[in-house]
Amino acid sequence: MVAVQEQSKYTSLPERLNDPDRQSRHTPLSRRQKLVMAGLVLSVFISGIFVVFLYAQMVSTGYQIYKLRTQTNTLDMQVKDLSEELERLSSLDRIEMVATTKLGMVRPDLKTMVIVQTEPAEKTTLENNTSPPAEDICLAGGADKKNNWVIQALVNLVANNHGTNLGSQAS
Repeated sequence: MVAVQEQSKYTSLPERLNDPDRQSRHTPLSRRQKLVMAGLVLSVFISGIFVVFLYAQMVSTGYQIYKLRTQTNTLDMQVKDLSEELERLSSLDRIEMVATTKLGMVRPDLKTMVIVQTEPAEKTTLENNTSPPAEDICLAGGADKKNNWVIQALVNLVANNHGTNLGSQAS
């Protein structure tokens, strides 16, 4: 076996570490270097605040988009419901039911039906304004003019424009 000899020269620190001529790492910074470091720290801080502000704006905009989408969905459902209700209310069966029950109208018989033929708008003249008043015109089938205001309005409208045609067909 080989014996290791002790070396006494490693028992103390090397002399170059104890050298006072060596510059330390913590030398004082000049005034200009301090200002540059402070500016860098301040710019990083302001950049961080700006990034946080942008993220907050992005989250706020996302929330507004979500809110508007839910509002749009709600309005779409309301439009769908209203269009279904419009279709239901404008069905011919319902119109007939309302006309017969609420307005007092009756389905016409073939014997009591009055057919009114009108002239085109270009052919009407002022001579038609001399027609007899609507109260003097009798409806076929003896309908009561005072009880049903809708029929009365239709008779007045037709009588003012084409009184002679209605009077000749009613008799």
